[in-house]
Amino acid sequence: TADETFIILEGTFEAVSDGGVHVIEPGGVLFIPGGTPHTIRCTKPGPRGVGKTTIIIAPAGLEGFFDEVEALRAAGQHLNPERFATLAAPYGIEFLGEEPRF
Repeated sequence: TADETFIILEGTFEAVSDGGVHVIEPGGVLFIPGGTPHTIRCTKPGPRGVGKTTIIIAPAGLEGFFDEVEALRAAGQHLNPERFATLAAPYGIEFLGEEPRF
């Protein structure tokens, strides 16, 4: 499993990890060790109306999942929970809560 480091560039994000809730403002950083169940979402968009984050993933490979999701989304395809699960399985990702939103 991969470690993930989130660097918040715009907007305010909320992350739930290890039972704790973390609010991350622009300039903030959150590290999630590999294998740790977590979720992160933008709760307050930045000045351009969106939240923006850089994610560092180590070791590399997990970014392929996000590339696949974005390609389907850009093509106008709806991604239901079953489709997310199918895309996520090869990357070792399991969704534990509500339906993912991208």
